Amino acid sequence: MQFKATDAQILEVFRLAVNASSPIGMGMIHYRAKNWDTEKVTLIFGPHLDRPIITLDYVEGRMVKLSVRRGVEGEWSISDQKPRVEYESWCIKYPTYPDLLRAAGIEVQT
Repeated sequence: MQFKATDAQILEVFRLAVNASSPIGMGMIHYRAKNWDTEKVTLIFGPHLDRPIITLDYVEGRMVKLSVRRGVEGEWSISDQKPRVEYESWCIKYPTYPDLLRAAGIEVQT
């Protein structure tokens, strides 16, 4: 799925996904029971926004499993697959990729 977004909106997608994700398995060792704010997300992920693909796997023990691809001039893409609760744990709160993107203020055509 392709969409247009600002870097700030992409960082908001990351913040929402991390905060909605659960610790799984050995991730419990690294889990921090607190919400990430915009400042922390910007500090950690902001320097990587120029990469062609950004993947969040486990973040402080939370099983996020989210990848976005940068296109040109504010274009991005994300999976067309339906996220799975046992893999992308954020989908308990945001059942689909469009739901997650809309929560970050991104307009999505479905």
